[in-house]
Amino acid sequence: MGVEGKKRERTKKIKIELDDCSMSSTGVRIKRRKHIFFGGQLTSWFGIVSSLVAGFKTSRRLYCRKRRVGFGTMFSLISGFAEQFFSKREAQILILGLDNAGKTTTLEQLKAIYKKTNPLPFDKIPPTIGLNLGKMDIGNCKAIFWDIGGQASFRVIWDKYYSEAHGLLFVVDSSDEQRLDEAKATVEGLVRHTDLKGIPILVMANKQDIDSACTEDVIRDIFDIDNVARSRPCHVQLCSAYTREGLEDGISWLINKIKLVER
Repeated sequence: MGVEGKKRERTKKIKIELDDCSMSSTGVRIKRRKHIFFGGQLTSWFGIVSSLVAGFKTSRRLYCRKRRVGFGTMFSLISGFAEQFFSKREAQILILGLDNAGKTTTLEQLKAIYKKTNPLPFDKIPPTIGLNLGKMDIGNCKAIFWDIGGQASFRVIWDKYYSEAHGLLFVVDSSDEQRLDEAKATVEGLVRHTDLKGIPILVMANKQDIDSACTEDVIRDIFDIDNVARSRPCHVQLCSAYTREGLEDGISWLINKIKLVER
């Protein structure tokens, strides 16, 4: 056999070996499959396609995993923003004042306005012994009102509630001039207390339905509102807990100021 014949015989033997030795991914022998060199390795079209498909699946899993993480993070951010934006802020508001100023009547009327309930009959409202509690939603604020007894014996425990307060509603009987100085001294004590530093104060000049009630200018002068307003938001609201006149305006002012104060 010549040289050319030997080359043809050797080439034929290699081709037969390559065709007969290919195995599938499941281990089943597959004969007569075309083979090529890929990346320096002897392989088949089936192997190349299988490798490409496996690589694609792996890349897809990694991509989806990243997308899931990204979507999860974005959802958490959006959820947190929505909760912060739409959630109601809680505001603890103390209703203080001398006895017989109309604090409990004011609270009952606020319940009627914001909770749509029927207030107690005025002749059925007793002097506050201890405290009364009222919870109601006002706009995007969840207000909790603490009506604390105004008798001298109860004023000594007022400071137990100061540290949690976000705002003060001080009710004044504007028709009782004889006790205005006592009420003024009480407000001055509140302003000086360190636990109430910067807390907004709404002075409700109550009982404006009575002819002898003091005007706003008189109340502002007696309580020195301009001086108090230098250290905190302070406002005088003429009102009548009996007719509800002025109550909503005053509470609206107080809630808006509470939102601006960090506590």
